[in-house]
Amino acid sequence: MPYHWQSILRINTQVSRLRSASSTAGGLRHALTLVEMLVGMAITLVMMAAVVNLFANISGGVRVRRAAIEMDSTLRQARKQLKRDLAGATCPAVPWQNPESGNGYIEIIEGQWSDSNPSSLVDGDINGANGELDYATSLIPTSQRVDTSTGSVTDGGGLGDYDDILALTVRSSGEPFVGPGQIQNAGGVWVDGATESTEAEVIWYCIENPADGSLGEAGLRTVYRRTLLIAPWIPPITFPNNPAEFFQKYDISAHFDITLNQWVPNTLSDLTKRENRFFRSTASIFPHVLLDKGTGFSVNTTVSANVQRNPADSYSADATVTAITDSFGQVSGYSVQADQGGVYDRLPLINIPGGATAPTARPVMQRLGSNPDSWKIAHVTNGPSPLTYDREGEDVILNDVLAWDVRAFDPSAPLISRNGIVLAPGDFGWQAVVKSASDTSGFDTPATNSDPAPYAWRTVYDGLVGYGAFVDLGWYVNFGERLPVAPSSPIFWGNMDPRSQLASFTPRVYDTWSTHYEADGLDQDNNSIAGLEWRNSVDQGTNGFDDNNQDGVDDASERETSPPYDVPLPALKIIMRSYERDSRQIRETSVTQSF
Repeated sequence: MPYHWQSILRINTQVSRLRSASSTAGGLRHALTLVEMLVGMAITLVMMAAVVNLFANISGGVRVRRAAIEMDSTLRQARKQLKRDLAGATCPAVPWQNPESGNGYIEIIEGQWSDSNPSSLVDGDINGANGELDYATSLIPTSQRVDTSTGSVTDGGGLGDYDDILALTVRSSGEPFVGPGQIQNAGGVWVDGATESTEAEVIWYCIENPADGSLGEAGLRTVYRRTLLIAPWIPPITFPNNPAEFFQKYDISAHFDITLNQWVPNTLSDLTKRENRFFRSTASIFPHVLLDKGTGFSVNTTVSANVQRNPADSYSADATVTAITDSFGQVSGYSVQADQGGVYDRLPLINIPGGATAPTARPVMQRLGSNPDSWKIAHVTNGPSPLTYDREGEDVILNDVLAWDVRAFDPSAPLISRNGIVLAPGDFGWQAVVKSASDTSGFDTPATNSDPAPYAWRTVYDGLVGYGAFVDLGWYVNFGERLPVAPSSPIFWGNMDPRSQLASFTPRVYDTWSTHYEADGLDQDNNSIAGLEWRNSVDQGTNGFDDNNQDGVDDASERETSPPYDVPLPALKIIMRSYERDSRQIRETSVTQSF
């Protein structure tokens, strides 16, 4: 046996003798001490904690990745649906559509908010009736400008434009549109049932959660898509005659015929006319608006809304709804008093009294408990309102949205650079960079005395990058900037044509318009101003006379009406930005459609 094995055996033998002697002398058996046990337990707990932490990290990573996958999937589906709708547009993006052509329509409504001014919840008016974000607890993503010294964790910088509306008629090249409507049963009677059509009136819009949290995390938005089937073969429908309840019950594009006292399903020709489109029956006068903020209210005051209910309702509590006016006397929003939303088993009607026009206020409902018939008003909107009651969630496309922005391409909109960043009109920071001609701060010395605004603009922005950008409609309104001269005038930079009569009712609008306003026998532009008495006649643009004694018979200037922007729409871009709250991830996608 090798020497080292012999050594080991001798040592083991000696150890065994010592243990035996010790045991014999003291009468004790060898065992672990309490200290040794505590040390072992501590080591075991440390190892277990490390394992638990490892699994927690793995689980968290899996959860984050799963959330990102789900958000990407949802956003991808929304993008796919939007792209399909735009590709199936039945109407050319060119104004002055003839109803007899049966092309339908395209309409874009540019809301009052933008990326540079995204919401009343971040306007700094912490005492305003519309409320403000809780900057210390809000989950809304922040920018790098947040002042953490005030206890704020966000400044709401992740929010963007959200209140634009896209409405158009669509033809499906694949599966037909399906929705609640009426069908003919075996006995030849028309009854409620699932209706199909290859054509539909489609409305995309977005609603923001109010500051009181009644609809969820304040400031987050939800994108909705309402699909109304174009089914002219369905006979007129009498009940319900309330527009809110009709469109809650049926997915049928229809207009209310006062003579028949019935809902008449639309054709594409009918929808060329603004008065026949979704929810226009509540606006009985030209120009038949969908989004009406209302005007003529006293500045910086509020007016309470009346909530009308059907006397047969089993729930009858009143809701306290207040309309808030802005400095222009328009209704900028609404608030619902806490715990005063009323309880309803049918959709209430909201009437805002006073003012030159009545805003189209509509309730956004919230379920109360488990009772399927018990609902309250959680929020009020100027535009379309979501489906509710037994159809809750059917029209939801995206939840937890930060931005929903519809932009039109303007080939002469300037692109400028500032600190290496290219900015287009409407981008965040645009207003801070492009100053008005009367603002001389930070400018060089006057260039020439002959210049009406003699200040060099070299210090305002670094340079002109080029022209052509997707912009908000009316991006030049209320700006007053002095910009480089474009090769041609921008087409969407100013106010709408006053003959559209939309400026006093709504934010900016693009509409393909209808020629029938010039031959409908109605006087849309009655004007008694001296020198314009010729406008008191009806349809003077098509009466065969040279009413204004210039440019010949029935020239364009004689028309009673005009599209808000009498130009073709080159292209559209819709931006969607989604937010996953648990993982704090943001995803953005866009759809561009050339016409």
